[in-house]
Amino acid sequence: SIPNPFKGIHSVDDDPEQKIILEVDNEGIFIPRLLPIVPDIKAEPLSDTFTIKIDKKDEKNLDKIIDKLLIRNGLNRSQIKSSKTYVESKPWIHTTMTVDLHNFKMAILKIAYEFAVDTIPEYFNDNQALVISKILFNADFINLTKDVTFLGSGFDKLILKPFEHFIDFENNNHYLILCSSDIGLLCFINLFNTFSIGLKLSDKTNYLKDNLYVGKNDLIQRTYKLLNITELIQSTYTPLQYRFRYWFPNEIAVKEFFEMEKLNGYGYCYENDKIPFYDKNGKIAYNSIEEKLLLLTHTQKGDTTNSMISEFILDEELYIKLLPSKKLYAVAAVSLEQFYKGKI
Repeated sequence: SIPNPFKGIHSVDDDPEQKIILEVDNEGIFIPRLLPIVPDIKAEPLSDTFTIKIDKKDEKNLDKIIDKLLIRNGLNRSQIKSSKTYVESKPWIHTTMTVDLHNFKMAILKIAYEFAVDTIPEYFNDNQALVISKILFNADFINLTKDVTFLGSGFDKLILKPFEHFIDFENNNHYLILCSSDIGLLCFINLFNTFSIGLKLSDKTNYLKDNLYVGKNDLIQRTYKLLNITELIQSTYTPLQYRFRYWFPNEIAVKEFFEMEKLNGYGYCYENDKIPFYDKNGKIAYNSIEEKLLLLTHTQKGDTTNSMISEFILDEELYIKLLPSKKLYAVAAVSLEQFYKGKI
């Protein structure tokens, strides 16, 4: 049974006199309900006309309200004429919500600790992990903020900015992000795109070298997915593809290549599911393209936002075979390319 966080009486933004309550239906949807506005007969004696304003849900009580008002003013129904006017509006509601951040931080600490232990088993025996587990076990609110470093107020979305290119925070999902930094192991948590906070879980900086983990709790699909940095890029960018820059000895070879590209079955020759590099005699020089590229430096191209392109210039004479002819073609450079698809 989830409590109503907006329990109490609120006001309409452009009409402070109009009070309103927010009820919650069985689906957890907030339904506004106007509180009746009845003339204050003690402060203002009734004039020739008066207005009573109620919510449509309370229309069944209107006659009782009118009769009570008339009796108090010595009037009866035969002495008045009345009419109803229905008005539909979608007002802005002004309210103040109080959040107990101390309890909130204890709950967030529990989420972050369990996520870290589950994702990095060796973290269980970390010095700071032992401190955190003791705080959680004893529900130690006194040492909670003293011994644990929190990043942000709990409502500061700027702490999520480094991840917004990959993660769609504009929804009601839960996201957990675990990463290493210069100051240690950090965990960032975003719940319902409402609560956003970070925590420092360890002084050690080498738990997740060149890696990070994102946990996505999809509340619509009712699924949970854990992604490392490679899986995150695979989910947000197209599959890695090769682009080769060839060297041709003359114009005839260029025309021949373009004609072959049009043939059915055009593609690369694979050996053991890999594209090898060959020498000029057709002998395999490297079992895979990657085997050679690991020995080279690369130049980063593209804008790194919508495309990630790494270009490798070859430092020796190497060839690939192309189908359907299986002829050797000299390669001058290789580009690895990926293009942005969207956020998770």
